[in-house]
Amino acid sequence: MLITVITTVFMFVMSGAHAACSKRTVMSMKGDDGVLTGIVILTAQLERAPTWMPGQGEPPLSVARAVDIASRWGRTHYRSFDSARIDAVGLNEYGCPDHQKYWFYLVQFRLVKNGKHVWGGNFVAVLFDGTLVASRRLDGTF
Repeated sequence: MLITVITTVFMFVMSGAHAACSKRTVMSMKGDDGVLTGIVILTAQLERAPTWMPGQGEPPLSVARAVDIASRWGRTHYRSFDSARIDAVGLNEYGCPDHQKYWFYLVQFRLVKNGKHVWGGNFVAVLFDGTLVASRRLDGTF
């Protein structure tokens, strides 16, 4: 009886942990306007992309291609700004403890509007299959 209860509790906890790992915020920041913005990537999105680990050669998607994807998106999305240029590109890891780790590019934009820099939420993730995941307003319901 005790073993059944312990097993049931363990399975419940593990299913909850798996659910918590199915989507999570991989980057967030509060902007000048006080709004919290972040990138929420679903594990299912990463599972569709090629895998890669440091030390296994070049990533399946080149930095140049990731920059191109982000730049094209930025030209459309940030049309109302005086300028929008890529400020930083980095490789980031995503994954829950004891689960498969996935890597993606994090691209940060530097925006200027009315001659002033605009800070906060100006970033996207580019997955290794070319999928772009834009930052969005976080309201605590994800």
